[in-house]
Amino acid sequence: MKSLLAGCISFTAASIAGLLLLSSTASALTFDQNRIIDDVVFDNTSRMSAAQIDTFLNQFPSSCISTSNHFQSRDPNGYAPTTGYTYGNNVSAGYVIYDAAVAYGLNPQVVLATLQKEQSLVTGASGCSTLQYTGAMGYGCPDGGTTHNYSGLNLYTINGTTVTSVNGTCVNTAAKAGFSQQVIHAAWLLRFGEQRSKGNISWDVQADNYPVAGDHWDNSDDPQSCYAGPMTQGTWQVCPSGSTTYYYGYNTIYSTSAHIDSGATAALYWYTPHFSGNQNFVTIFTNWFGGTTVAGYSWTTTGYTITSLDKSIQYDPGRLQPGQKYLATLEAMNVGNQTWINSGPTPVTLGTGSGGNSMFCNSTWLACNRLAYLQEASVAPGQEGHFMFQFQAPYTPGQYRESFRPVSEFLTWFNKDDPADELGIRVVSPGSYAWTTTGYTVTSLDGNTKYDPGRLQPGQAYQATLDAKNIGSATWTNNGPTPVTLGSIKDSSNFCNSTWLACNRPTYLQEASVAPGQTGHFVFRFQAPYVPGQYRERFKPVAEFVTWFNDYLAQDTLGIWVVSPGTFTWNMRYYEIYDQTGTTQFDPGKLQTNQSYLAKVAVTNTGTATWLNSGPLPVTLAASNPTSRMSIFCTTGWGACNRPALLTEASVAPGQVGHFSFLFKTPATPGVYRESFKPVAEFFTWFNDYDPYDVLGIIVN
Repeated sequence: MKSLLAGCISFTAASIAGLLLLSSTASALTFDQNRIIDDVVFDNTSRMSAAQIDTFLNQFPSSCISTSNHFQSRDPNGYAPTTGYTYGNNVSAGYVIYDAAVAYGLNPQVVLATLQKEQSLVTGASGCSTLQYTGAMGYGCPDGGTTHNYSGLNLYTINGTTVTSVNGTCVNTAAKAGFSQQVIHAAWLLRFGEQRSKGNISWDVQADNYPVAGDHWDNSDDPQSCYAGPMTQGTWQVCPSGSTTYYYGYNTIYSTSAHIDSGATAALYWYTPHFSGNQNFVTIFTNWFGGTTVAGYSWTTTGYTITSLDKSIQYDPGRLQPGQKYLATLEAMNVGNQTWINSGPTPVTLGTGSGGNSMFCNSTWLACNRLAYLQEASVAPGQEGHFMFQFQAPYTPGQYRESFRPVSEFLTWFNKDDPADELGIRVVSPGSYAWTTTGYTVTSLDGNTKYDPGRLQPGQAYQATLDAKNIGSATWTNNGPTPVTLGSIKDSSNFCNSTWLACNRPTYLQEASVAPGQTGHFVFRFQAPYVPGQYRERFKPVAEFVTWFNDYLAQDTLGIWVVSPGTFTWNMRYYEIYDQTGTTQFDPGKLQTNQSYLAKVAVTNTGTATWLNSGPLPVTLAASNPTSRMSIFCTTGWGACNRPALLTEASVAPGQVGHFSFLFKTPATPGVYRESFKPVAEFFTWFNDYDPYDVLGIIVN
């Protein structure tokens, strides 16, 4: 198992001196701390062959590792988990660099730039000491670490003489000391960091006879290793047995935050955890080999267009309404050299500039940091593409700004294009919400009959209409993001019923819109309580998600008085027993077992209330001893086994006679049976007892 020494790579004074021989344009280069190098550049193994590397090194008269300087080192030719790295015969530095880089899928130019950054061995500007060769890539050299002495090693060969010992090196183990040892360890670490920062925990290299015949690479222990370096943005796993975690892609370096836009950028920060060293790397690489980022994914934009969701109306971004949903269209000109596509392994999407979740996120987005795919299937260089996404304006008036930019997923972020890539909007106040009212009108449900609110009947359903004059500056609407509703001051109204929006919201504004100065209406149903008495409850309009309207006491109060319907009393006139058809009368003392009969009951209204067989207080006949018991005579046709019948007449006024009729079934066992019944005004009150005349007594033979 190889040691992961992310924070142990040093930045030396020699590497600064090495820059003195570079082009004077170096100081003018722009360093993007979020995007040091793109993965497509970092991984391009075909940029230089071994021979081309040697030719490149020979350009520098003082190069420490050129063939002109008669430098050689052992060729790295394999790795095994149990034995570590293996090496072959001496070859030129070009072959060492090429074979190590290609074995792990790394651009050889990355190795050359790192050799120059760490020890200036490419140009030789800082000399060519054994210490420099031994720690050629700065691998295993912790900042502020101790020094070490080694002997009996094969460090490198110069002019045919192999150097085998070193004193005072920063390299912390013998296995990492020496030119080839440094190059192969660093090549592995850089590529490992790039892959693992993107969540690729299964990455390893297992190959035979590659890149040279006889090579054997078995890095099967890599997937068992944990990674502790910077992470790119996404939901990744860093340890094979660990859980996945969402990473925002930020890495803090000397109190400054960098967004890791590529796996290669993460690898370089893991290798050299400070800005200056990586800026040095970029300067060297760019002056020698060109840009570290690919212009293939580059864009410009003229900004956003804001429209209605159906695109029929265009809006001024500086005058958007609170809570309203809009469609934003961002045009994007392809100024790179790569064709953008909206499918496949690297689709182009629009992402949040910060990498975090957007304040405008909604369920139509791919994720809260990914707004939409590229609209077109493909956009060639020079063509214009579009990103379209929905957003909802915040409910609080004010100015809102957020930056977005494209990303080729799993490959690279596009360049920033400030300030045009910012979605800037201003949410304006819709105006003030204020009202007056003259109060409520109470009517029948069909609105045809008007009632005195001070004389409502228990349990009766009514319709209330509240007029509301708009004395504010905002137009009221009954739909959209801020519909105007009527709200109860209480959390749950005593008048709530199934026709309401909720128990604290009776209804929407009746009209589609009510402009300032106009009058609107709220219409809702309510049921008078069953218990007589006075009831009062306040309601007032609310612009949902924005504000409540002003108080308007006392006209905003629905005040009603539920009056008593009168007293419910009775006396019995008779019970009569008939056959099921009601034509033949029977003696109650001579009934047959297990037979059905019809009972007819006549009763006199001795109270002051009129009885009804419908409405909120229907009068029924009920088993009454004990109250509402399940009757032994119950059979089909009863409302329930404790409610044999509804009052026959539609209404029975005081002093009039009413009737109940119901089938009953005699028990299967002969005997004497008695059951008490009396009327009840449902939901309101039981009638008085009337013993013994309320008893249905029979003898079954």
